[in-house]
Amino acid sequence: MIKRSFLLTTLLISLLISFFLTLFSCKDNVISSLMTRKIPVPEKEVSEEWYVLENGRLTPHAREKWNRDVSYLPWTVQERITDIAFLNGRLFFGINGYGIAYLDLNKGTSDGFQYLFDDSLFHYRTFTGFYNMEKGLVAHVYFNSILNIIDPGAFSTGEFNLLRITEKNTEFEISQMKLPFQTRNTGWELISLLPVDYECNFCMEWKYSDSLKTDFNYTCFDFASHTEKNTNKSEFMKAFHFRNSEELGKKTRLGIFIQTLLNDLRDKYENCAFHFTVKKEDSYLSDRYSFPPANNDPYADILTVNVLRTPEEYYAVLKDGEVYRCLLNGDNVVQIARLPVLPAESEYTVFYKIRDVYFCAFEEIDFFNVGRAGLVRIRDPFEQGESLKITEKNY
Repeated sequence: MIKRSFLLTTLLISLLISFFLTLFSCKDNVISSLMTRKIPVPEKEVSEEWYVLENGRLTPHAREKWNRDVSYLPWTVQERITDIAFLNGRLFFGINGYGIAYLDLNKGTSDGFQYLFDDSLFHYRTFTGFYNMEKGLVAHVYFNSILNIIDPGAFSTGEFNLLRITEKNTEFEISQMKLPFQTRNTGWELISLLPVDYECNFCMEWKYSDSLKTDFNYTCFDFASHTEKNTNKSEFMKAFHFRNSEELGKKTRLGIFIQTLLNDLRDKYENCAFHFTVKKEDSYLSDRYSFPPANNDPYADILTVNVLRTPEEYYAVLKDGEVYRCLLNGDNVVQIARLPVLPAESEYTVFYKIRDVYFCAFEEIDFFNVGRAGLVRIRDPFEQGESLKITEKNY
């Protein structure tokens, strides 16, 4: 009996020694397996609708009938969806070179897309994005003298760069906004604007270019009071709102979400730097977090990941179609689902989720040229996917 107990004790000690040797020899893999738990999600058919842009309009297309010839053009002029915004029950899509498409969700979507096109405002100009203001949307457009295609004398640059979209008696009006700096200085283009705070203060970057020189200038504009003041590049750069990544915290939902994304992205994209922009879905103000590449290469490619926050969750759609979300209530779980695979050389770009429906734009991309572009509308992508249980020990 004593001999048997001795043998059992010896065997137990040997197993423990073997376990700890394995633990320390394969530390990363063992820790990873101990600290994540996959939770299966039932597989169900996912409803999806596909649209391809044809002359600025979102035309329904079956996935297997995408093969139409599209000439590749610079991203500054090709028809593509550049941004998505939501206001007063309408979902707006910026269509480069044409104008704006929108869905009126107050009436359902049976009426389909409606369009606000105006060649005098949008043709030959690059549509960069929407800014959701209290009294309506503001859209930014600009003319790039190098990449934009234009017939000589069609219009002069520096006429306007901001458009206000307002609703009156159920109809939309688009009006030009010419800022004081642009009124005083002809030929200057507003190439970038960054929100400073939630009080409608923005920093503006202006550019003047001719055959002899290129100049830049910087101003701040208050959309609430319509007042302007001069500033400098340093203040403009501060408006990017880059935060110290350590401010995320290791136990916050946002910290867990971004760290999970970062770990997975580093496995996919070696020696790449990552920028995360985080904002509320109905806001124009973003916080940004930057993470250097593993080899600290100062010339490494930068991958930007946009994270949106709703009252219920954080979520992000990656360019390869993976969708991540983290619910704000409940366990610290980051769920992963996948959108349908796109044709070769195509990527998902901007996205927006409303009422459990994802609207995701896509483009065929060849360096700075874009081919076919469009939109997928897909329901409940998380009905196919997996969840990763993230514990505090990860951090």
